[in-house]
Amino acid sequence: LYVQVENWDRAIAVLSRFVEEEPGVSEALSLLAQAYDGAGRGRDAIALLEDNAEASAQLSVMLGELYQREQRWADPAAAYDRAAQRRPRDQDLKVRLATALINVGTTPALKMLT
Repeated sequence: LYVQVENWDRAIAVLSRFVEEEPGVSEALSLLAQAYDGAGRGRDAIALLEDNAEASAQLSVMLGELYQREQRWADPAAAYDRAAQRRPRDQDLKVRLATALINVGTTPALKMLT
């Protein structure tokens, strides 16, 4: 609820405690990363997701999006690739991966779209 109403400080406080008690819950990790990002703490969001991106494709996609916003193209490519391996039929992930690879300068990226 705190995330929905953009009360970032309260969301971070509640979700941090929850994640400490239940570290493997990817939805809580996702909400905490969103709260960090909303509070202008993008580096904390990235650090949280870097430590937990292996837990789900969704967390890898979020990490890729944060990296992409910072134009760190090699990093989102790796994050999207990790997510695409978990969801190989997801065309949106293939497009995201190809875009990141193109921005890195990897020409075989266009083959990812097929």
